[in-house]
Amino acid sequence: MIIMKKTISVLIIGIVTIIVIGIAYLGWIVYDTARPHFTEISLTNINEEEKSKLMELNFLELDKYPQSLEFNKLKEISEVRETQFYIEFSINKYEKDLYNIEKNKSHSPNTISIEQKEENDEKVIYEMQTNFAQNSKAKKWSYLYELIEKYK
Repeated sequence: MIIMKKTISVLIIGIVTIIVIGIAYLGWIVYDTARPHFTEISLTNINEEEKSKLMELNFLELDKYPQSLEFNKLKEISEVRETQFYIEFSINKYEKDLYNIEKNKSHSPNTISIEQKEENDEKVIYEMQTNFAQNSKAKKWSYLYELIEKYK
């Protein structure tokens, strides 16, 4: 009788432990799915071909690209329903007034925004941000995924 009670107690404790572990695991899955995932890579080491492809695909949507343009960082922030890209780039300070770089400071949906981040004696640093309401895995943006996978 005592052995049977101990066996039932151990069995109940085992079942409760398995249930608690299962609930904790499901909670972790839900949390991991809902939280934003950040990926950031440096673009300072990209080759000329990759740089020209970034300009060819016109991610910055500029009419004309400055000669001193340097891509610094690429950041991807993905959530369950959307992905936002941030490209940090810089140009020489003397070219700042020659080009109309900044756009969409109000961050209107379904377009990109480019704002000045900082300025020093030599360079002006800008950040391009996508403002897509839907997931932005369109064909144009697939090249950024390729760069992220290559330099991750």
